[in-house]
Amino acid sequence: VNTTLTQAITTAEETIGNNSFALAAFGGPHGDYLVYTIILGTPGMEFHKVIVDPGTGQVLASQDMSQKEWMKMQQMQHMMHSGMGGPSGGGMMMMGDNGPMMKHDRSWK
Repeated sequence: VNTTLTQAITTAEETIGNNSFALAAFGGPHGDYLVYTIILGTPGMEFHKVIVDPGTGQVLASQDMSQKEWMKMQQMQHMMHSGMGGPSGGGMMMMGDNGPMMKHDRSWK
């Protein structure tokens, strides 16, 4: 790993543009590879998923997300936070009002 999650977030935001900002970011497996996945929002309520290679810092994939997909992800996170999920799993960093907060999620890819 040569690229930090913070660097990957910056790369994703620059790739999407439009004053985009990270809503969630996490590292984990994607097939046989370790990747960073960054979920971005824009002031115009557009949502994007960007996958960044932690070795090179290059964007591997970028796709639009619907508001429905983002809301489904939020509901899953709420369920995990409410104690319906276990504390083990892959780490997810959510950006809150007071900075990053750690969440755990094994089910979202």
